This record gives sequence, C-alpha cells and structure tokens, in this order.
Amino acid sequence: MAGGARARRLPKSVSVGIILAVNIILVGLVWHLRQLNSVLLGFSVAWVLLVTLFAGEIITRAERLDRIVKSRTKALEEANSHLSAVLGQLRAFHLISYEMNQELEIEQIPKTFVHRLESELAQVDSIWLWLDRAVLQAGWDDLPKGGEPNRPLELAALAGEDFGMPPELASPATGAPLLKLCFGDEGVAVVDLQREARRWGWPGFSRTDMRSFVGFSLRVGESLLGALGIFSKESMSAELVRQLQLSVNQLAIALEKARLMRRMRERAAELAALNEELRELDTMKDWFVSAVSHELRTPLTSIRSFSEILETYDDLGPEERREFAGIIRQESERLSEMISNVLDLAKIANGELKLNPEAIDLRGLAEECCRLFSHEADERGIQLRTIIPKGTPPAWADASNVSRVLHNLVGNAFKFTEDGGKIELSVEPGEPVAAGRRFVTILVSVSGIGIALEDQERVFERFTQVEGGLTDKAPGTGIGLAICREIVEKSGGDIWVRSAPGEGSVFGFTLPVADQEKEES
Repeated sequence: MAGGARARRLPKSVSVGIILAVNIILVGLVWHLRQLNSVLLGFSVAWVLLVTLFAGEIITRAERLDRIVKSRTKALEEANSHLSAVLGQLRAFHLISYEMNQELEIEQIPKTFVHRLESELAQVDSIWLWLDRAVLQAGWDDLPKGGEPNRPLELAALAGEDFGMPPELASPATGAPLLKLCFGDEGVAVVDLQREARRWGWPGFSRTDMRSFVGFSLRVGESLLGALGIFSKESMSAELVRQLQLSVNQLAIALEKARLMRRMRERAAELAALNEELRELDTMKDWFVSAVSHELRTPLTSIRSFSEILETYDDLGPEERREFAGIIRQESERLSEMISNVLDLAKIANGELKLNPEAIDLRGLAEECCRLFSHEADERGIQLRTIIPKGTPPAWADASNVSRVLHNLVGNAFKFTEDGGKIELSVEPGEPVAAGRRFVTILVSVSGIGIALEDQERVFERFTQVEGGLTDKAPGTGIGLAICREIVEKSGGDIWVRSAPGEGSVFGFTLPVADQEKEES
C-alpha cells in the first residue's frame, strides 16, 4: 500500500526535479556566456528557487484536485448505481402491481405474484406464500380473525429454491417459528436466518446460502388470509422491506377483489338462472291457467247442461235419466281428479307431500284401479286386464299414493289408446339390484299411438303434454305424470317410459319390497 502511495508521489518529484534542473542549466549558461556579476547570479538562484517552489505547489494542488474529482466521481457512480437499483425495484413493483390489478382469478393470483417477485427482484432468492384454505376455496366467511391463524396454512405458491420442501415450510403448523415471526405485532419480521435456524433446530437451513428472512402477514380488515416469506442470500435494506410490505398489501387487496368479482359472477349467474326460471314459470303459469280453465269448463259445462235437462224435461224415460246421471257422475269424477292433481302438485311444490309407507297388496290396488276404468273400457271396446303372478311380494309404500300413480298411468293410457285397443296392467317380482335390495316392477302397457323419442325425455315434467294424441292434444293439465314421478321417487323407486310411434307405450315404475324395508327400518 506504501509502495503504491510512493508510486503516486513520483510524478511530483520528477516534475520538480526537472524544473529545478532546467533552471540551474539556464543560470549556468547565463554565467558562462554573459559573465554576470554576483548580484545577477544571486537573483538568478533566487528566481530558480522561487519558480521551483511555485511549480511544486501547483503540482501538489493539482494532485489534490485530482483526488477530489476521483472521489466525487466514485460517489456519483455509486449514487447512480443505487438510484438505478431503486428505479429497477420501483419498476418491478409497478409491474407487479399492474399484473395484480389485471388478474381476477384467485387461484392464479398467488402464483403470478411470487413468480413475478422472484424474477424481477435480484435480492429475492426464494419466496413462499401460505394461505388459509378458506381463501383457496373462496369461502372467506370462515377466515380466522385476530393475530395468528388457528389452523395449519396451505402452501399456495412457491418460486425460487425449495430447500427440498422441508415439512416446516411445506405445511407449517400454527406455532411454527417462521409463522410466529410473520404474525408478530408489527406484521413484518427481518431475521438472521442462519442464527435463528440453529436456534430452532432446523439443520437444513444451515446447509443453504440463505442469510436473511423477511416475513409478512396478509390481512384484509380483521380477516387473516395467510403469510408471505422471502429468503435472500444477502441482507435486505429497510427501503426494500418497506416496498415489499406495500406489495404484500396489494396482494391482499387483489385477493379480496378477485373474491368479490367471483361472488359477483356467481350472483349474476344465480340471478340469470332465477330470471330464466321465472320466465319458464311465467310461461307455465299462463299455459296452466289456460289448460285448467279449459279442462274445468268442459266437465262443468256437461254437468250443468245435463242437470238442466233432467230438471227441465219431466218426460224423460228411466234409461235416459240413468244415462244423463252417469254422464254427470263421470264428469264429476273427472273434475275431482283434476282438482286433486292440482292440490297434490301444490303439496309437492311446498314440500308437504307426506308418505305413510306400509306393506301393500299390489294385486288389490291393481284390480281396484281397473274396476274404476271398466265402464269406459266397455264403452270404447278396450281390452283392460291385469297380470299379477302368484307369490308377488308386497311392496313397501303409501297405499293411497300408489293408487294415485296407478290411476294416473291407466287414465293416461286411455287418453292415448284408440277404441278397440288394449291396456294391460302387470306386476313383476324384481331381481336383487344394488346392495342386494329387491324391487317389484309395475307396468302399464298400451297399444296406442306411441310417443316420439324426443318427447319421452319430458313426459314426466310438470305442465308437459305430448303432441299427437287422439286429438291434437290429449285432454289434461299436464301434471298427472309429474305427480307420479314425485310419488315414486319419494317412495324409493324409479319411473320410466319405453315407446315408439305407432307401436304403443310401456310405462313402468318400481317400489321396494316390503320385507327388506321392515328389516332395514
């Protein structure tokens, strides 16, 4: 170091020596050529000394000025380098902030944030983001409140070195040291990682180059979202830590905004679905009111007309009176059935349909149903019969509601069967199905006009009638089969239709066997 200093002083000595030598030579020449007197010679020597000293002072000040210039230049270069670094950090934080504002998916925000932070900031060598599972599931109503989490956090995103995924980082417990640092009173912790890792008993960190750790807690109001940990191989400046804190706050705000946007989208979808459902219900209501008013008017008109005939004309014979009275009875039964269906549909819609299951004899119910339709079958020449094998097990269901299903299915069969056709009501003991359970199968076979494949998907929907009945539309309100489906499914069975245009139809449903239901109950 001394040799270097002397090397730097050498130019000054050489310069002064050269000046002195030049002046002595000039004095010697004057003495030799001019033979000056002693006064002139003294003046010349004094002049030489003065010029030499003045030249040395000039050189000394020039060197001092050079050192000052170099020192100032170095300081300016360091300041410029620092400003460039700060500018780069600000540019990086601005980019991160912009991307956070653009990203609206909760699942993507953590990954975008940590990868961008690790790639843009040279001081960040590894970054870990832990979130509460409620944040990842967008169910923020379940977020913990207060200072520290009350359950383990989940690793949501990682960038940089993973240290071999140590358990204390992959799924930190609520009392883990790193989390305690993140959730301190100030919310920011900067520690000497090597020293603290030895104290915590984490030997894995002593084998890494990481020197410092900065931890932040993520909060929105009183809700605790999670924590962010940053590892670095160098010390982090206070200014960088402050910038990181601002960026972490932006991350929390971005997560909150994404949650609100998701909730808005879900709510908009729900409102759109409800609006569509309301439109459908409004259309159904208009159709239903029109259909019911028409269907109610028809039997009421018949009842009133034939009642007036019986009341007005005393000369009617017994046969005519019995015929008219029979028409009034049939129309009254038809009217009663429609009213019962409407009332049952209202009960189903309100969740008030209650079943009282018991062991029921399907043979008796089937024969009673066919007896009720025997008069219409005789008038129209329709062959109506029941096929129930001996030994058919009893079903476990509500007897009155099963009767309603049979009545609706057979009544529907009469609507779609031409005069002289065939209707068959049969029962088949079912084979064991899932979990060894047994069901009985009830079938209503019709030799009518059949149902198109595209209509089979919706025959059991409410307010639905199939095109192409015996008239343009078979009479009815379109709710009978919907009621059948509700009753059968609530009884634990299934209902279906198999049909082809011009080849008739088979409506079937299943009910659980009584003995096994008793055992299970």
